[in-house]
Amino acid sequence: MNNEVYDNGAYNNVAVNTARGGRRYTVSESLAAWMFLIAGYAFCRVFPVFQKPLGGFLFTLTLFSVSAVWLRLRKVRFKKIPVIVVISAVIISLSLVLTSNGFLYFFAFSYALAAYSYFMYSMCCSGSAGDFNDYITVDFFKALFIVPFFSFVEIFRALFTGKARGSGKTILGLIIGICIALVPTVTVIALLSYDSGFVRMILDIFSFDITDIISHIVSIIFAVPFAMYFFGLYASSSQNKCDNILPEKKCAEYSGRLKIAPVSTVLAAVVPLLIVYVIFFISQWKYYISGFTGELPGGLSYADYARDGFFQLCTVAFINLIVMISIIIFMKRSSRVHAAVLKILSVTYSVFTLILISTAIAKMVMYINCYGLTQKRVYASWFMAVLAVIFIIMIVKQFVRCLNAAAASVMAAVIMFAALALPDVDSLIAKYNVDRYIDGKMSYVDVYSIFDLGDSGVPELVRLSENLKGKIENGDTSEITADMYESLEMYFREIRYDYRNERGIFSVTVPYVQAKNALESVS
Repeated sequence: MNNEVYDNGAYNNVAVNTARGGRRYTVSESLAAWMFLIAGYAFCRVFPVFQKPLGGFLFTLTLFSVSAVWLRLRKVRFKKIPVIVVISAVIISLSLVLTSNGFLYFFAFSYALAAYSYFMYSMCCSGSAGDFNDYITVDFFKALFIVPFFSFVEIFRALFTGKARGSGKTILGLIIGICIALVPTVTVIALLSYDSGFVRMILDIFSFDITDIISHIVSIIFAVPFAMYFFGLYASSSQNKCDNILPEKKCAEYSGRLKIAPVSTVLAAVVPLLIVYVIFFISQWKYYISGFTGELPGGLSYADYARDGFFQLCTVAFINLIVMISIIIFMKRSSRVHAAVLKILSVTYSVFTLILISTAIAKMVMYINCYGLTQKRVYASWFMAVLAVIFIIMIVKQFVRCLNAAAASVMAAVIMFAALALPDVDSLIAKYNVDRYIDGKMSYVDVYSIFDLGDSGVPELVRLSENLKGKIENGDTSEITADMYESLEMYFREIRYDYRNERGIFSVTVPYVQAKNALESVS
């Protein structure tokens, strides 16, 4: 019998193999299995996260904290990169309480769970996982989609193993007994329901909402696959079950095998596209340079100019990114000449794409200055900015060979997502539009688009209402002013009741508190 397993780079005797070859888990590991079940239940209770954002943030914070303490008690060596990933996940999760944007909630919460998977995988396994290597993105992929499923059912062995076997069986026996008791108990209650006094007493004792009970039962059921996934992640990682799947050496070998395209083939494939870009830039130079000068081409409105070609430019920029990645993956580089060709192509493609991106952003800025901000305009601009940063990283990579372009791009995207999510972009959108109207730079505010911003838009709508009220009192009789003020008053009447009723504690956010305080000032 093998009395030792490999755990975090060092041999120890905390877990043993049974005679049948199955792993016998320690008390602390059995405790972790039960903790994952509880975490799965808590996850189901805060899902969907846009309904209980504070609950989602507390869940994320608790999951990371408890796991870190548990790993520390097991004397696991903490690695820098996983810790940095955890810190970034916690910071981004703050957007759950600082904003009211359900779209951003989804990505923030998803990133936190992905970061947790990578954290557990890289902390519990040996080898290079968790180091800042060229294949850190492969480690993320393994942690999310491969490692957990190699020990997907191990949690059932861990729940009732070792010293915890007796208590685990006792708990299981209690659950089975309760389930068996339900049938005769319900039958007897039904038979005795002829007595009105008995029925009233039963209703007083067991007064509950059946839908709430069903909700808890569903949460318990779905907690099981959640726990199976994350405990499977731990079990596979601690036993290094997936060491032979996409290891760093094999990734380097596979990467070398993929480089099959001769330089002549690559040039023949990409040079015609570069020529098309040159012709396009020359033919459309005056048209697209208008985005930087602020002067509209003849016969076009701001809306027509901004929309004309914007999404086509975005698509072309994304296609160029795919082309660049394909060149890097498949082009042979067996000599200095090949390396020089790759450098020239990378820089040229990146510069051309940056020109396209800057043109698209300039067009969008002109559009925003005229018609204000919306969520879609912000998201589109953010996406183009992320693409621009990635292409800049590609240019830098050609001159700084030690730069890990993939990891740097992911890191840049995470930082830029934090910059988008944390400042409550919806509040900034509402403030920008209201400010420009009050300053006289816009003649109209689309109040209905601000309604869609939820809690974040309410304080600015109150400020806009006060401004409109002042204008009307000072003799402004324009139809636009009256329509906006009437729409705002109707909106306030509709939502005032919702804010007077307290939300559940796990649904409270900073924008909600600010919106509630702002509405109290509205007569």
